[in-house]
Parts: sequence; C-alpha cells; structure tokens
Amino acid sequence: MNILTLDFETFYFPPTYTLRKQTVEEYVRDPRFEAILVGLKMNDNPTLWVPAPDIPRVFKKIPWNQTAVLCQKSQFDCFVLSEIYDVHPAFILDTIPMFRCLYPAESASLANIAKVLGLKDKGFETENTKGKHFADFSPEELARFGAYCLDDVDIT
Repeated sequence: MNILTLDFETFYFPPTYTLRKQTVEEYVRDPRFEAILVGLKMNDNPTLWVPAPDIPRVFKKIPWNQTAVLCQKSQFDCFVLSEIYDVHPAFILDTIPMFRCLYPAESASLANIAKVLGLKDKGFETENTKGKHFADFSPEELARFGAYCLDDVDIT
C-alpha cells in the first residue's frame, strides 16, 4: 500500500469565505472554490507541489486503489479529492486524531504539532494569498506558496 501525504492550497477570501466561517461542504461546493495547488509526497519520494492546471493529469497517474492518503484534516482534503477530482483513495489517514491519541492535552493544529514534535515551524505564506485566484499569482508568488505547501506536507 502506498502512502500519499497530500495538502491542498485553495482560494479563500476572509472574513466570509473561509473554513473558519463555513463547513467543509459549504466551502468546497461554493462557486468561489478554486484549488491553487496541491502538495504531494508519495512514500519516501521527494515532496512536490503541483499547480492547479496540472492536478488532473498528475492524479490520473496515481494508483488510488493501492494508495492511502494522509492529511492534516482529511475531512477537507479528501472532500476536495472526491467532490472536485472524483478521486477515491483506498484508505484515509488523518494526523489530527493520531496526534490527539499521543498528546491529548495539546492542540492538534499543524503549527503546534510541528512545535511539539520538534519539526520545522509552520509558515505564514497564506497571509500573502488572501483573495488571490490562481491567475493572480506571479511565478515567484506561486513558487513561495508551493514551498509553503511543501513544508506543510513534510510536517504532516
């Protein structure tokens, strides 16, 4: 069984269009929803990020029936997989309940997981992406956002 660690980065527009104000279903099914990129790490291979236009092509190469997806908050990422890309992995793994089993008194935010486990600090690049669609990113901005996503995947 492959383990694919995965993290979507998406368009959001605070204060109203965010996962803090909407359910996952409302957010993903909203007409404003847009994946900007996805970070992927298959087994022990290098972590990579894929820009939105290339996601369907890359997903077609993955043997989903032999792949478990690992996410931080799989409810979101796996709903995007299913709802937007019609992808259904063999298994779903989530770091939040895993971490809570080991550290029940700690916050299971990715930033705190990184801190508690002595990993690289979670970045803040999303502060620079508020209200930006894929087409709004310069190549440099997209590269920074991709690097941020890679770090999140590696922390996960």
